[in-house]
Amino acid sequence: MTSLAVALTVIPALASALLPRSAAFARDRESWVVRGLRSAYARVLGPVLAHRTAVLAGTAVLVGSALALVPFMGREFLPEFREGTIVVTGVTVPGTSIEESDALGRRIEEILLAHPGVDATVRRTGRAELDEHAQGANAAEIDARLDLADAGHDAVAVDYFGRTAGLGERPHEWDFWPHVHDTTFAGIRDDVAAAVSHLRARDPERVVFTMGFCFGGSASWHQAANGLALSGAIGFYGRPRRPEETAGAIDRVAGMACPILALMGGDDPSIPLEEVQELEDALAGAGVPHEVVVYPGAPHSFFDRRHGEFAQDSVDAWERVLAFIAANSSREGR
Repeated sequence: MTSLAVALTVIPALASALLPRSAAFARDRESWVVRGLRSAYARVLGPVLAHRTAVLAGTAVLVGSALALVPFMGREFLPEFREGTIVVTGVTVPGTSIEESDALGRRIEEILLAHPGVDATVRRTGRAELDEHAQGANAAEIDARLDLADAGHDAVAVDYFGRTAGLGERPHEWDFWPHVHDTTFAGIRDDVAAAVSHLRARDPERVVFTMGFCFGGSASWHQAANGLALSGAIGFYGRPRRPEETAGAIDRVAGMACPILALMGGDDPSIPLEEVQELEDALAGAGVPHEVVVYPGAPHSFFDRRHGEFAQDSVDAWERVLAFIAANSSREGR
């Protein structure tokens, strides 16, 4: 209503005051622009009025189709990002010492890590004076990395060593290496197949990915060629061909039926960069969709055992995992 009132009063008054000698006021005929628009409008209006019923029916169909699409339209302002991390900000009164802020930050981290859905935290206390968004020492930002289940994905952990070590509780310093050598290709294949069947018990078409670290990274890639109808196989610093294997994952690329994600350390003595390149070349040669990421300077187990030292690489790797899952979760892609 306000706009209408302005259009009917203020604008005509301003036009009369600012354009008193305008030639447009002196002309009795309309400008060529208005004449052209009026002529075009008349050419369109004639057929429309001559076919009123068809025009109204077509309009009704279009309006009905638009209304039918309403239930399928998103209602959120922003889509779900699934970044895999949350940011917790702690701010105290200005002038708080760096020591006090550090103690507060550690306490917040302890509370976060006590939650079963949080895997790790990374903290920044204050920001440099020349930073675009400089902050004092009284402010702390904590990135909390969430696990797969908390990111909206059901997860089943396969115990590689249950066949030889039993299913009881194991001490923190338990020596797993003898059991690594006792595993068999068939045993791991069957255990993973059982886990996949469990996940698909209620939905046979359910999208499933495998993910593993080190020995488990190689095992994860192997499953891409084991006929499990996976949507993707993710491996952190797995060896393309383990010394004890007669046929490593790199030797089975021709049979891999899903995309591969490989997240590797650039400073991993156990997996030279030449082997990483060979894996990437083999995947490309076999036409397997893949993403091979090397983190320069990162060692073996940088994500699961040394994420505190390699926080940025770990956060990036986790975000790539979630992005890989999101990009390959279409049922049509299976």
